Amino acid sequence: MPLTLLVGGPGDSFRELRKEHPDAPWLCLDPADPDTGLLGRIALQRQEGWLWRFYGSLNPLRSPHVVLGALAELLPLLGGEGFVRLFPWRRAPLARELALVVDRLVRPDRIVCADPDALQERGWSTGPQTIELPNPFPQVVVQAQRRAHWHALLSRATLCELPLNDTLLMGARIGSGSRLDAAALSDAGVRAVWAERTEGTLYLVCEQPPGDEALRRAAQNVGCDRSEAVPTERFAGLLCGLARLNGDDFALGVLQGIDFKEGTIRVWTDAVPPVSAPILKLGGLRLDAKGAELGELRPWQV
Repeated sequence: MPLTLLVGGPGDSFRELRKEHPDAPWLCLDPADPDTGLLGRIALQRQEGWLWRFYGSLNPLRSPHVVLGALAELLPLLGGEGFVRLFPWRRAPLARELALVVDRLVRPDRIVCADPDALQERGWSTGPQTIELPNPFPQVVVQAQRRAHWHALLSRATLCELPLNDTLLMGARIGSGSRLDAAALSDAGVRAVWAERTEGTLYLVCEQPPGDEALRRAAQNVGCDRSEAVPTERFAGLLCGLARLNGDDFALGVLQGIDFKEGTIRVWTDAVPPVSAPILKLGGLRLDAKGAELGELRPWQV
């Protein structure tokens, strides 16, 4: 079977093609594809089952480096055959160039396009073929499917606690800098429960928002040019992934919150207890207690 890159537009579904080739390897680079049943993830289906990497968002352009990292890990497992489902085609600079980078990395034997605009793209490595797809489900149906998916996750989840100081946080600004003594910033009028420095930026987590002048003084006191204060409640409801120290993801979760004073991360997760997760990957999608989507944070907003 040739290695095929599938290109569709927003809302397009290749579910009928999957039914026609049930035993073919299938790598999905669209974290919002409802047909895989693995929302918020980059997923590979083989005869052994699904293998996935956490993405944490439904927007494939939110973290392009995560898409390419997952592709680099999962592509060799295809064995040079099967299907690679590209994220929805968009005629925008980042979306277009990311799609062409994926094409170069995959090196497909053929490209099959369902999107008319993608057919006109001159940058593909091989001339695309066209395919007709069934009409997409109405958006209200897609949203209902997604809510049912998240509700099922939360229904089987249990609450676990992870030690903040011993857990490597990834996918967010927090944890990426050099830790500072938050209490030492009180002289500047800032009461923070977490503080760190990333290059020239002072990153703070605060229960109450500090004033602009206090933030300016605090940044000057630690030799930073800029400062950013994040409220503690912004972490609540974030989709997250639990991973082993080698980076392999093994469970999904929804962050209940972080108790910075106790040094505890509380996560609703489908992992089998007792849970040990050296790495916690934070996504951008937020969910309420019933699985309703509350929108996405901007990249690096926390």
